[in-house]
Formats: sequence, structure tokens, C-alpha cells
Amino acid sequence: MKISVPTRYKLLAAISLASVCFAALPATNAAAQDLIKVKVGDTTSLAQLGMYAGIQKGIFKKHGIDIERIAIPGGSKVLTTLLSGDIDIGYLASSTSLQAQFQNRPVKIIGMSHNMEIYSLLGRNEFKGKIKQPSDLKGHTIGISAIGSGSWAFAKFLAHYGKLDAARDVKIVPLGNMMAIIAALKTDRVDTVTLWEPGTTMALKENAGYAVVDLLDPAQHQKYVSSPHSMVEVILAKEDLIKTKKDMLRKFFAAQNEAYDWLHKTPMEEVAKAVAPIVGESNMDVLVAALKRNLGGVPTVATVDEATFNVTMKNLVETGIFKEPIPFSKSVDNSFAASR
Repeated sequence: MKISVPTRYKLLAAISLASVCFAALPATNAAAQDLIKVKVGDTTSLAQLGMYAGIQKGIFKKHGIDIERIAIPGGSKVLTTLLSGDIDIGYLASSTSLQAQFQNRPVKIIGMSHNMEIYSLLGRNEFKGKIKQPSDLKGHTIGISAIGSGSWAFAKFLAHYGKLDAARDVKIVPLGNMMAIIAALKTDRVDTVTLWEPGTTMALKENAGYAVVDLLDPAQHQKYVSSPHSMVEVILAKEDLIKTKKDMLRKFFAAQNEAYDWLHKTPMEEVAKAVAPIVGESNMDVLVAALKRNLGGVPTVATVDEATFNVTMKNLVETGIFKEPIPFSKSVDNSFAASR
């Protein structure tokens, strides 16, 4: 059969296009196979916003990292999961991370996730005018996520600040995740709770309670912490991973730092749409408000600042959570945190 010239050109073009498509398929599959899978555990908090943005905007994959995120209720459980080897990297409160180091667990802080205290103390509405400051907590209950978590450390800090004995003057009650804490406040199970974003904004919008202490207010942060910054939420890894997965960590932090940059340059309404599926908040007004309050603590780079570390350590020792300070050099490995 004779093929006309125009038809021949069409056939050749189709064959060429098919060849290009089939040639591209192995490359695409290879690219997917080349991604380094990293299991990450966190507590579902806006203090881990950089990681959420990095996942949702494809920034980690751009840098060759495929994140498998595992939501875990409470920093102490994140730590346990990290130590068991079920996750590679943990996002959790610095107080929990430092506890592990005091116990000689083989972990290091390898980056900063949030550098401004995230916690608030909310009271039941019936106590408004009665519980106005930490010293008024005497004889009352404080709901937290779990013993050993950041919310637990904050409750102990408040008792110390109010010159109270955390073991005798107040009762600290473990409740579980953020939603369980809000529910306990609504149902009068506890008198006060320690919360974080977006939980604080959600509870206040729902009129579940009122703010007694709010450390996302810069003035209150300075009053209670004696510094505009604090080592609040950190990125933790086991020492053997740090030694054996250096290329992975460089790529991981290059993505983390690009995500921080994106957050500081992007309208919060756009950020809210991106992270809502992870945070689990469908009310955009609540989420945008929480994000705006939270943005001041998002770092520009994941490097752990030594001065901020020392301020945090001083407060933890004075609170009685730790008997003595742990040296910065023993606790932190900044080798990868500034990667770009």
C-alpha cells in the first residue's frame, strides 16, 4: 500500500511522539525510585509547620526526599517511636528531647522547628476573674497531653513561676491529643489546660475557655521566658542515623529551609489551604488566625542558636525539670541544619 507524503509525515510524527513518551517512562519511574523514603513522627502542631508545608508543596520531593508522616499523640510517644526505630526523625518539644539526652539515650537535636513558645494556659469560663495568673492555680487541675510532653513541661513551668509545688499544689492530668484536651475543658473535666496552635485559637473561637497565659503574645513571652526566643520544638534523630545518612540529612534540611522561606513569603490564606489537610482544621478563619499568631516562631533556617538553647536550658533547670544544664555541644549537631 502506498502512503501519501502528508500521511507518511503524520505517521512518523506519531511514532516519534510515542517513542518520546515510552522513553520518558523509565526515567520517571527511576526518579520515583531514587527518592529517599524518610519516616517522620510529629504531634500535629503548627510548631511543625515547616514540615507540613514541605510535604504539601512538594518541596521535600523536589530535594529527593519522600516523607512518610506518622501522627503521634504527645512528644514522649514520638521519642519512644524514634528510639524503637519505627521512625527516622522526630519533631517534638525540646524538653522531651533533652530528657532523653539526660538519660544517655543515643539521640541528638539536629534542627529547630519552632523558636518561640507555643503554649497557652486556658481556664474554664467559670474561673474567669479567679484564675488570672499562675499563682492562682493552687488547688486546681491542669490538663496536658501526656507526662513528659511539652505541655507537661509548660504546666510545671507555670507552677514554678507561681511559686507552687507541681506535685502538691496542683494536679496535672494527662488527656491525650489536642481535641481531647479541648473536649475536657468543655466538659469541665479539668479546670485549666495547656494548649498549642491551632488548639488555642479553636478553643477561644468556640468559647470553650479564656486565656490566662498566652506565650504567642510577644510581651507575655518576654515576661515569662525572659527572651523573645526559646528552643521550643526541635528535630531529633538517633546518632547512628546522623553518622550513616549524611546525604539524606543534607537533602532533608535543604527542603526544610526552603519550606521556611516559602512560609515567610506566602500569604497565610494560601498557607492555610496547603496545610489544612494535615492539621485537620476545615474552618479557614480559625486556621488563618492561628497561622498568623504562629508565624513569629517559624525560623528562617533550621540551625539551632546556642544563645536560645542556653535560655531554654536555664528555664528548664530553674523549673526543676532538670537538675543541671546539659552542654550545647553534647546536645546539638548543627552539621546539616543550614543546608540549602
